[in-house]
Amino acid sequence: MVAAGARDVGIGFRGWEKAGTMGAWAALSLMTRYQALAAQRIVILGSGPLGLAVAALALERGLAVPAVVEIAAEVRGDATRRRALEGRGVRFYTGHAVKEARGGRDEVESVVLTALDGDLRPVPGSDVEIACDTVCLAVGLVPSIELLQVLGCRLVFRSERGGFVPETDGRLRSSVPEVFVAGDCAGLDRTSIADPEPACAQGRRAGLAAAASLGAIEPDRVHVPSTDLSPDEGRLLAPAHEHWRTWLRASLAAGGRDVLACQCEEVTGGDLVGVQPPRYLAWRSEPMSARGLDTLIMDGPLHPDQIKRLTRAGMGQCQGRRCREQVALLLADAGGVPVETIPLASYRPPVRPLPLSVLWPHDEPAEMREHWVAWFGIPTQFAPHWAGDPLGSMPGAQAGARGVAPDK
Repeated sequence: MVAAGARDVGIGFRGWEKAGTMGAWAALSLMTRYQALAAQRIVILGSGPLGLAVAALALERGLAVPAVVEIAAEVRGDATRRRALEGRGVRFYTGHAVKEARGGRDEVESVVLTALDGDLRPVPGSDVEIACDTVCLAVGLVPSIELLQVLGCRLVFRSERGGFVPETDGRLRSSVPEVFVAGDCAGLDRTSIADPEPACAQGRRAGLAAAASLGAIEPDRVHVPSTDLSPDEGRLLAPAHEHWRTWLRASLAAGGRDVLACQCEEVTGGDLVGVQPPRYLAWRSEPMSARGLDTLIMDGPLHPDQIKRLTRAGMGQCQGRRCREQVALLLADAGGVPVETIPLASYRPPVRPLPLSVLWPHDEPAEMREHWVAWFGIPTQFAPHWAGDPLGSMPGAQAGARGVAPDK
């Protein structure tokens, strides 16, 4: 039974690596479940239901919310809730983006906002600085599907559900017969933020379905209503990825191409589009400097796994949780293709950090053990030399097949 929930979408801006920047889902958890949000003044990015929920709860907890920022011309959330927040002193900055988060070496002390014109270009002279100690990203949520992909469950792209979600039958069973799915990881809807009860009820139904599959109860005890969205709900939620794409364009326009796309590996948006290694390596190659996404497109469809190998974007300790969607959006923008055509970047076990004492008893598959270069293969771009590929005659490949590192 997988009920892994959802996580925040990360859209970077200059300075978003400073302590005090967090996702809305994280902020809600810290304010409710843990009662441990160390904040006094919160600026919220995003005016949809998620952002307005964070603003309302923060005010209830006695925190100041000096600004809610939205790149669109109008607030996206409920008008009644917006008026209630404005009545309590919250100011809405529509048609604005974050130019920079300022502060000391580590912590956020203020944000600089800039107005955007109709083409998402910063308006000269429109900058405004707002004091704050926390910046909350409330742009959107995505289902947490890491375990499902590692388990081999079939995933499909549904923008109105938050992105890639598992295919399930009428009893919440995935394409892997032994795996059932429930809650936000099965796909988001308009109730995901406001009310946890539908997810809880779905979990109970999935549990009954799993029990019925084992013969523990009669199948007719299981009733699983459809989780499909109505046409109106689908129209409301479907533009999510295009909205995120617009947020990314606005952030890059306001902050420049040096905005970090991958915090862990310090890869900027410019480095990613230019397909350059992270700057901390202090290494540049003339052949690589002449390459970019435009040349990679000529080699075949863009793939996040290929970009990970070339730039290290998504290879850090967060395992792509902060940059995965942003990388896909950057690739879609650079390639001029819909984001749903960008393949899902692969997850590697463990999907959460584990101590070596837990990992060591688990041996690697025979294919990995005998052919270590399989670690570096992208299925759509890689033919294993041990399976008769003509590249197997290359010295490096033959050395790899024997388990010996090829000559440098």
